[in-house]
Parts: sequence; structure tokens; C-alpha cells
Amino acid sequence: MRLRTDPRWIFLSVTLGAVLAMPRTALACSAPKADFDHNGTTDIKLVGDTKKQNAIVELRSGGYLVQIDCDGNGTYPGAVDVNASGTDEIETYIIALAGGDVVTVRQTADLVGASKNVVAVFSGGTNKLTFLSQGFGSSGHSNLGFEVGGGGGADTFTIDFSGSSISQTLIVARGILGNGANVGSVIGPASVADSVIDVAVDLGLGNTNGAYSDGGGILSRSALNVHFTGGDVSTAGDTVTTTFSGKLQDLSRVYIASDLRQGNDKYFGHFDISSFAIDDVGIGDSEMVVRVDMGSGFDISKVDDLGAAGPATINGALVHDITLGQQPDAANILWNGLTGSGIFAYRIDGGWANDKLNATIVADSSATNTILFANHGNTEQDISPLVADLVNVTFDAGSSVSYGALGGLLLDGGMQGDDVCTFVGSALPSAINCEKGVW
Repeated sequence: MRLRTDPRWIFLSVTLGAVLAMPRTALACSAPKADFDHNGTTDIKLVGDTKKQNAIVELRSGGYLVQIDCDGNGTYPGAVDVNASGTDEIETYIIALAGGDVVTVRQTADLVGASKNVVAVFSGGTNKLTFLSQGFGSSGHSNLGFEVGGGGGADTFTIDFSGSSISQTLIVARGILGNGANVGSVIGPASVADSVIDVAVDLGLGNTNGAYSDGGGILSRSALNVHFTGGDVSTAGDTVTTTFSGKLQDLSRVYIASDLRQGNDKYFGHFDISSFAIDDVGIGDSEMVVRVDMGSGFDISKVDDLGAAGPATINGALVHDITLGQQPDAANILWNGLTGSGIFAYRIDGGWANDKLNATIVADSSATNTILFANHGNTEQDISPLVADLVNVTFDAGSSVSYGALGGLLLDGGMQGDDVCTFVGSALPSAINCEKGVW
């Protein structure tokens, strides 16, 4: 089944509107089967009403099981509850429970050459959809798809592949979580080979949270894309956290993007440098790019090494590109342990106003990495002649590292204001637009 957007959303909206229009006394929960998307395969729809329901869906290698706790009392054997199972190979599970619901999708067997999709549209109340692979894997050109539409309450969308082995598999997840204090989170598999994982979650409008953890897994000959979009509301804020403790190898690609837009936003990027590595074995040329655009607001960005003992080996490329915005912002990178022969790049743009940009990085004596480092205070937009940026960098590195075309670590106070730049360490600094400070 191909993931489609407009026809499916229109279909589900019409169906859901019809469900909501019916009184509870006239509607029993049900799980009808049909080819709802008219692509020649069997689907199943979980139908409820505007009251709270709990539901369980099992993704099996053959057959199916769905359960609906229709009265929301936490048990499934009641007279109004649904317990449906059979031998049909279900491709798409459509969640149309209509609001305030908790849905758990569990994988109960390895999937080989399977096509499984979960499509859910929630409306109103607090909703939660959780996928748990339970350590089961997928292979043989399998496809897993998730589409979740949130409502007006606080919705949670979680995908958890902890302990799973993924190979020759396409995993696509999309979430548009609507208004409310929403949460979108992803936990990666134990291993990914010859596969693509593509996740995009619009966290919606409110004080939201997005999180990605690689689960300590190994990514080989694969691509991972994770994109969080925050709310465009000045009175709310988004928090995105990414955690990496695994490895990239053999021409793998990881792209992490966070577009947080207006509001007082926070980004935390954690790396366990005791285990994280890029191409410490294998043929090399893997890369990870982390891009964060925090928009206007009083923003905080921090990249750290979790206090672990390194060094982390970077033989491929690790790139951070972080842009702050209007209002005073604060940013920091703390990385005590770097080695390898690849690219370690960190660029931050403070945007308008008086920003504080701090960095503490230590490269191992054996490192031959290319260091591309730029702390930009940027312009103050004539806010005041007294407004200025603070750029503080501590960077220790031996003579065996190189700095590319920059020729050194760039400390840029930016135009306007008497910016203060301070450098301590054995690396080679290059300071511009720094009216005050020591380097």
C-alpha cells in the first residue's frame, strides 16, 4: 500500500464525522473489515464514539487481532467490548475511535515481506497512540507506515523499536498532532541495515515535546530522517531532545531537523561519547547532520557528551547547524573527547539581541579530524548600543587537526555592539567583530 495524503484524510474525516453524529446509545464499537482504500487488500477499521476507548492492535506475520475496550473501564471481555481475530492478512488498521482514546499497537512476530500500516485520526480529549515492536524485527522488503492526526487536546504519538533488527525495510511515520501540549517520540532499533526510516512529526500548537533516541543501535548502509516541526505561537514553547549512543557505518546517512518557529524553545542534543561513533569500522563516508532552527523567542540550545568518558571516533562527518533568532538566546556545546580522521563541524548563529554562545571541546592527541567551528553572534539590529554578544570558547586540540578553509576556530561577535570574545585552549582561534575580550 502506498501512503497517500488527501484521499485518506478526506475519507477518514467523512467517516469520523458520521461517527460523531451518532448518539452513544445507538452506536456499538465495531471492527469491520473491507478494502477501505480500494487497493485490493483487506483493511480493518476500529470504530468508537466520543467517549474514551482503549484499543489493542497486534501486528502479526499472519492473521490479526484487534480489541476495543468500548466502555473504557480498562478490561476487554465486557459485553460492549470488541475482540476480533482471524486469519486474514490485514494491511491497514484504521483507528476511528473519535476522541479521548488510548491505542497500543504491538508487533508480535518478525515481519518478512509484509506491508502493515496504521492510520489514526483523533478528535478532542487526550489521545495516545503507541507502537511497540517488542524486539521483533522486519526484513525481506517489508513496509511499515504510520499516519496520525491529532485533535484539540494533548496527544501523544510514540514509536518504539527497542531491541529490534531491521533490514531491507521501509518505515515511514507522519504525525500532525494539532492543538495542545503534544508529545512525539521515537526510539530506534538495535540494528538497521539496508533500510530507510523516515519520520516527520508536526508537534502542533502548545507547549510541546519531541524526542528521538537511537536506542544505542548500529546503522549500516541505511538512511534515517527525523523532522520535528514546532508551533508558531509566541506564548508557547517547544522542547526537542535527541540522544545518540550508537554507531553509523558503511555509507549511512542520518539527518535530524527541528524547525521550532516562534516561542521560547529548547533543543538538547545528547551524545554518549563512550559508545557513539561514525565509521569506527567499515568502509567509511557516513554522515550525520543535525539542523536546528529555533525561530524568534528566548531560546536555549545545548549539545553535550552526557558526561561520558570518550573519545568518540568520527571518521565520517558530524555536522551541527544551529540557528537562533530574535530576543536574547543562549547556546552551549560541551564535548570532552574527540578523535578520528573525519569532519567535526559546529556552526551556531545567535541571531538578534545579546546572545551568550559558549563552547568547550577537547580533541584527543591522536585526532587528525578536520574541525569546522563557527560561533556567530550576528547583528543586534540597532536594538541599543549597549547590547552585545558574549562568545566564550575553550578548545584543546593538537597540531594534527586541521581547520579547512576557515584556517582556525571562528569567533564572530557580529556587527553592532561591543561584543566580547574569549578564547582559552591549544587550538587555533580566529576572531572577527570582537570589540572586547581575550583570544
